[in-house]
Amino acid sequence: MSAGQNILVSVAMALATVPAVLAAVPEPQIQRTDSIAAVFPPWWSQRRVIETVADTANLLDVGAWPSVVVVRFSDQDLVTRLRERGALLIIDGDFAGCLSLEDQNNGR
Repeated sequence: MSAGQNILVSVAMALATVPAVLAAVPEPQIQRTDSIAAVFPPWWSQRRVIETVADTANLLDVGAWPSVVVVRFSDQDLVTRLRERGALLIIDGDFAGCLSLEDQNNGR
């Protein structure tokens, strides 16, 4: 097998593990958090992400990356609704500080 083929096989194997890793991430529990960060596909524009979330959740902040938003965690079904609309990863808002522009601006 050539070096190029080895690289392609390695990339394919790495990409194949992403869904399993994302599925293993525990969903936030409403009793423990007020906000969550939803990470959408990185090729989505910030406008598309905001429009996708607008009718689903109360937007609190946009992320440092265009594909990340922080929303108020109102009910456990919100996680399901966000995933149905394309969110790849849902993270507890307390752990998503590095994804928030507000936190980065306060650190200056």
